[in-house]
Amino acid sequence: MLKIFILLIDFIARSVAHISKNIEAIGNIYHVSPKSEDNITVVDFFEILQDELGIELEAVPHKEWLSLWESDEDSPIYPLLSLFAFKVHDDKSIIEIHQNTPNFDISNTLAFLSNSNIQTTKVVKEMLSHYCKYLGVLEMNSYLSNSQETE
Repeated sequence: MLKIFILLIDFIARSVAHISKNIEAIGNIYHVSPKSEDNITVVDFFEILQDELGIELEAVPHKEWLSLWESDEDSPIYPLLSLFAFKVHDDKSIIEIHQNTPNFDISNTLAFLSNSNIQTTKVVKEMLSHYCKYLGVLEMNSYLSNSQETE
């Protein structure tokens, strides 16, 4: 199942800055990614959008879903088109290539962050709400809901 690695840039920046200041960190590998238990699948992501944010969704095949918005520059998710549509290797998009991405070993990262107040990112309603507002998804959902009620 395709996982989504959602991280706040604040977490990434603070982690890199904190670890890079420690002389003992030299020569080690630091994956800045969520804990494996905090990764979510694409299905989980859309269930959160539907259950927690009230966004009405209908499951459709990938190609059909893509055809609904790939030519619509006004779509709030149009800026993400390259992740889903452009073939980068073996006739697969970036999203398709990363379907079976293993969990990263973040033990070095966690060890060096243990004496800080920096916490890994976990996808929660408030985070998705912020992203959806930024992309205009919540406003579009409200617009679609209102237009369906008046029909």
